[in-house]
Amino acid sequence: MSRVVLGIDLGTTNSLAAVYREGKPTVVADPKTGSRVCPSVLQTAEDGRLVVGEEAKAARVERARDTLYSFKRFMGRGAADVEAQSKDVSYAVFAGADGVPRMRLGARAVSAPEASSLVLKELKRRAEAALGVPVEHAVVTVPAYFDDAARQATRDAATLAGLEALRIINEPTAACVAYGLGKKEDGVFAVYDFGGGTFDVSVLKVTDGVYRVLSTAGDVRLGGDDVDDALAKVFLREAAVRGEVSPRLFEAARTEAERVKTALSAAESATARVVVPEHGVRYERVVRRAELEALAGPFVDRTIKLVRRALKDADVSAADVSAVVLVGGSTRMPIVRRAVEKEFGKPGRLDLDPDEVVALGAA
Repeated sequence: MSRVVLGIDLGTTNSLAAVYREGKPTVVADPKTGSRVCPSVLQTAEDGRLVVGEEAKAARVERARDTLYSFKRFMGRGAADVEAQSKDVSYAVFAGADGVPRMRLGARAVSAPEASSLVLKELKRRAEAALGVPVEHAVVTVPAYFDDAARQATRDAATLAGLEALRIINEPTAACVAYGLGKKEDGVFAVYDFGGGTFDVSVLKVTDGVYRVLSTAGDVRLGGDDVDDALAKVFLREAAVRGEVSPRLFEAARTEAERVKTALSAAESATARVVVPEHGVRYERVVRRAELEALAGPFVDRTIKLVRRALKDADVSAADVSAVVLVGGSTRMPIVRRAVEKEFGKPGRLDLDPDEVVALGAA
């Protein structure tokens, strides 16, 4: 096999790697578990062992204080961002002596690039196990709104993981490449990326096969996690939890909220169960899709306001957009798909898995 180059989507919630083989891109699955997605979650186990991915996510409730997640939000950030960003997580965040945000991971204090490098190392390990060859090169995607500092932090993370980042490319560009948009014709395209931790929308123009981002708008504190948090708070209120909510109890409610939200993308109702005996919590009830959509509505409305800003900044109308690509797991929610179709006058493209499309384009 010739030199292997991984296409990597280093995500806030989940990360993936893909390779281009036999004329098409393919997401690399973990040979041990068969999983194609690696949760961007780190944890120190009770024995001090570093745990990455599915295992860390599975134990997130029991080890809430020892689990890092959503650390992509700190990429390229400074001390001034610590207070605002740390309110959304259950682990300790502080400014290092150099002004760079650090997170507590067991006995270690790690920066966002260092934390991200551990996820990249796991993707590298999976790829080498699956392909049977060393992997030393990658194309890594970043949000279009990432500034130079955040892009350099991403490149540094790749280097720490033993990967040479041949290119750092915009996620919306990768998504358009995956769909082949602009390959046969020029046009204006929109990429609506609603992930777990962040939202961004980009307007691109393709001329003679060259992709140019006309505008981008987003919010690094707007994502599917916010819907989970809102639903989790309903569970805790109805369970009559009084006093301060411990990180373990909140993570239990939030984990169940995420499961219920996912189920309601395909079903009209789902049963929620939050059981934390040591806190005296045994809660169960049926949640209907309409209830979830009432909670999700304000967050979806915020994404549409950002869509309108991006269109205005690009000096194009919704009617000028040839196609809308949907990226990120939150786009599976019916309320999101309806909002996008109403705004653009056409349904968003979901031919490819929204969790995989960016990695496929990078490959």
